[in-house]
Formats: sequence, structure tokens, C-alpha cells
Amino acid sequence: MYLRSITISNVRKIASADLDLNPATNIFTGANGSGKTTVLEALYLLCGGRSFRTARSREIIKHNTDVLTVTGDLANGDLSSFIGVEKTKSATRLRLN
Repeated sequence: MYLRSITISNVRKIASADLDLNPATNIFTGANGSGKTTVLEALYLLCGGRSFRTARSREIIKHNTDVLTVTGDLANGDLSSFIGVEKTKSATRLRLN
């Protein structure tokens, strides 16, 4: 099973990003402050519903917005599943299919 794609919305400085992922290896490069760690944080949020950097949701949600979402498309052979996490300042909602 692998993550085929991820959609990130309002996570830190990333307003919106759609990434198609390779089933084998993915390399994120860029200048300091370009969002590499934020992409990894979004992946972590998708897997566990919380950040590896902070326990405070308001620090993860993009400034001047109320909610962040991270969704992913999982593939396992011919089967496909949808997973998602939505965070507000006071609640977290996880979704499967």
C-alpha cells in the first residue's frame, strides 16, 4: 500500500498544494523556508491526526484561516482508499473513504 497523492490546504504557509507521489521514492528539495518540512508535517498529520512539531492546532493552521485539511489517495494494487484529516482550533476530524 502506498500514498498515491496528497492535497494540502491551509497548513502553515501552504495555502494549497496537490502532489502526485511516486510509490518508490520522493525527494523534496528547495530553499530554506520553502515548505519542505511543512509537507512532511502534512504527511504526518494525515497518518496520525497530529503534528510532530506542536500540540497547538492554531500554530499549524494558516494565518487568517479557520481550518486546515490534508487528504490522500491510498493505492493497494487495484484497490483505492481515501483518507483525510481536518483540523480547526478546537477539533480534529479524521476520515476514511
